[in-house]
Amino acid sequence: TGAAGYIGNILTERLLDAGYSVVGLDRLDFGDGAIRHLHSNPRFELVEGDLRDIDVAARVLRDAEAVIHLAAVVGDPACAANEREAVETNRHATAMLAKLSSGLGVRRMILASACSVYGSNPDTVDEASALNPVSLYAETKIDAERLLLESQTGNFSPTALRIGTAFGWSRRPRFDLLVN
Repeated sequence: TGAAGYIGNILTERLLDAGYSVVGLDRLDFGDGAIRHLHSNPRFELVEGDLRDIDVAARVLRDAEAVIHLAAVVGDPACAANEREAVETNRHATAMLAKLSSGLGVRRMILASACSVYGSNPDTVDEASALNPVSLYAETKIDAERLLLESQTGNFSPTALRIGTAFGWSRRPRFDLLVN
């Protein structure tokens, strides 16, 4: 999910370069410019749709071996601007994707979470550190992690990655990040 996004477009290209087939799901809020060059690849299919739509999600997951879930309302300002969409997308859609994935026989799901779950902390943090959400964004990511990990079964192995602030070149630039 989020195949045309800041991280998604780079990851999609790398997965294709490694020989994988990729079905990308994206609402294309920012257009398809970041992945347009991949449309001619026979191992790539783009589904334009909202991951909150169960029919769209089920169609995309039908033959999947793994799901990399990048789509989200990202960051404090975006979540504050539309709280309902943030909760539906970041929390509820993640839970739905996990249930659908498990039910359809998908073996693995990786969730892109965020280091925002730790809040402001003067110390170095790791997976065992206390969570201290200071925004709706962080709260939705904590809930998404919990709901995802609770869906684990003997045949379904979910993982949540707490990513720090992403930076660097992307075909779908983000102008809300600092230039490193």
